Amino acid sequence: MKNENTDNFYRNQKFYYLIIKIPNTLMPGIFAMIYVYFFWEYLGMNYTYFIIGMVIYGFFNAINDPLLGQWSDRVDVNKWGSRRLIFIKYGGIIWALFFFVMWFPWSYNNPLIIFLHFIIMLVLYDTMLTMVILVWDALLPEIAETIEDRNKIFFLGGILGTVASLPILFVLTIIRAGLIAFQIFTGIIAIISAIIFVTAAIKLRERPELHQDRNVLGIFKSLKQCLRSRSFVTFTIFRFFQVVNGTMI
Repeated sequence: MKNENTDNFYRNQKFYYLIIKIPNTLMPGIFAMIYVYFFWEYLGMNYTYFIIGMVIYGFFNAINDPLLGQWSDRVDVNKWGSRRLIFIKYGGIIWALFFFVMWFPWSYNNPLIIFLHFIIMLVLYDTMLTMVILVWDALLPEIAETIEDRNKIFFLGGILGTVASLPILFVLTIIRAGLIAFQIFTGIIAIISAIIFVTAAIKLRERPELHQDRNVLGIFKSLKQCLRSRSFVTFTIFRFFQVVNGTMI
């Protein structure tokens, strides 16, 4: 009976972990599909401002991952009750909010205000995206202890992500039908995403033994340790060219 209860518990944990894949697919997919069109085509953003904004965004996007990872690792579990789930529960709501409000123009004819809208919202959106997805990825070893379980979760996550990405195909059609229709659409996506984040964060459990006797390395020592791993360096190089290729396309 005890083993059956344990199996049911971990089955539920895997389910709630997996459903986070839905907002993690929908919001970034819609954003990637539409943000250039929205600012460049719809709002008529100045070319120079757009290039400057993308450079600033690219620089910020490169440094926020390790910084947010360090922040998550150093969270006081006794004070906040968790090291990862707190970011999913509250960070997910904020991420969904930023995703929604991004599509409300600050100006239609002032190039500087459009630029400020572009860079401020991109930075805020990307910060929350990184925070939520980073801790979600880090949570996997606590949900699935064996390689077989992790591979199964990756496989199921791929299927779920494919299904969840179907609404993304209609994004350009929706925004061309009218901005209000697109805002309603993104509002529905934001609400669904926030509900999933909160529900999953409430149902998921972190393993308390992983909170004990933690020796968190500083950022430079962490980087040094990572660079000693051949697998990490190889994957990083692969990922770099994958992102560059995707950006060029």
